[in-house]
Amino acid sequence: MKKRAYYHLPGLFEFYELYRVFLPLFREHREYFYDWCEISSIYGAPSDCIWSQQLQKY
Repeated sequence: MKKRAYYHLPGLFEFYELYRVFLPLFREHREYFYDWCEISSIYGAPSDCIWSQQLQKY
């Protein structure tokens, strides 16, 4: 059994420009990365959305 590390990357909207460059590189050139690491998910929400993780005080 081959062990793998699955990464959950935060900041989909905050780091959009980074992910726009990084993800195609990760897909097209897997030889640049360790074979035991995988991206499991990328998550985030724009800061002005009601489901954003910012606390709102009333």
